[in-house]
Amino acid sequence: MWHSLIMKQVPPQDPLPQRRSFWLRCWQIRGDKAAYSPGWRFSLEDPQSGEKHGFTDMQSMMAFLTNELSIKEHGHNDP
Repeated sequence: MWHSLIMKQVPPQDPLPQRRSFWLRCWQIRGDKAAYSPGWRFSLEDPQSGEKHGFTDMQSMMAFLTNELSIKEHGHNDP
């Protein structure tokens, strides 16, 4: 009974901030492979879902993260 009384007096708090985790992998492709242009490659993996995303440059990886975190924060995709 005492616990219920205390719970009713405590104002609701803001929800805890969301957290996202990704495993980041980086590797270098050298120019000796004719099918690939040389440079760094990146992949992000969500350890909870196992979903993987590959990127050929850091800018596209950062764009993905910006979009992904914006969707989770606001509940929709901002332009």
